[in-house]
Amino acid sequence: MGDRKNWTRPVDLLQTPANPNARLLFRGAVRNELDRAYAKHGSQYWSKHEFWGIILEEIDELWDDIKTDADPDMVMKELVQVAAMCLRFAETNPDMIKELNRKRLP
Repeated sequence: MGDRKNWTRPVDLLQTPANPNARLLFRGAVRNELDRAYAKHGSQYWSKHEFWGIILEEIDELWDDIKTDADPDMVMKELVQVAAMCLRFAETNPDMIKELNRKRLP
């Protein structure tokens, strides 16, 4: 999760907030990060406490990049990792899966 060497540059495609592809590009980056994380760490269930520790680490890394005015590529990388880990928790936690299945999602 902290490996910055393998980061692709979706920020290059997100230069303006009006970019109509921004959401699609971000979702693709999240999907790629999630696939990479599953390949590296597996897809076992995380407890709520494990999830909290992982997401807190990612948010701390994001906050460090924001505070130090880091390169936009690094900020985007951390945003993608936060989103990917949230999605991973929703996809693998039995309580979250039940909740997702119970609701009609758009």
